[in-house]
Amino acid sequence: MGARGSQKNEERHAAILAAYESLGTLQKAGDAFGLTRERVRQIVKMAYGTGIQERRRVVVDAALDTVLPTALDMPDLAKQLGVSVGAVAYILKKRGTLASVLEGFRTTRAARREAARPHGTALKYRTDSCRCALCLRANADEHVINHRKKLGQDPFAPLKHNAGKDTGHIPTSTRNITQEVPIG
Repeated sequence: MGARGSQKNEERHAAILAAYESLGTLQKAGDAFGLTRERVRQIVKMAYGTGIQERRRVVVDAALDTVLPTALDMPDLAKQLGVSVGAVAYILKKRGTLASVLEGFRTTRAARREAARPHGTALKYRTDSCRCALCLRANADEHVINHRKKLGQDPFAPLKHNAGKDTGHIPTSTRNITQEVPIG
């Protein structure tokens, strides 16, 4: 056996490191050289000065800033980085940005849901608090339809106000809105 730090040992360690980098796991590199997974881990740690997880975290931490703006949520972010959700959460917590990133994902999801609802629907009026003329009218129409259904009337018959003149279903609180809404 050679002494520690001998030329032969350094060459062997370099070959083990190359095998680890190319094969990707400690076990496969160890099997290639007849070593245990633990011994390969020790050689890798000696060579790089840090553990494997720390080295991987450094790489993920560097890539995090470029991937973060495109990610939809934590699982998507972890998938893009090629690590677990827990690893991403650990890095963000260590940075002190975990809470703000999670809040950003929540608001992004809410904005996507809100944008998916078209204007002119009672759902947009109720859930997104949209008060445009289209959404107000849709909400009023839904109330009229539901009320007529309860009374057993035709829910889609037009309303007649002001001596037979058809004014549609717009409630009186929205008639002063300048936006023209087609009736009928």
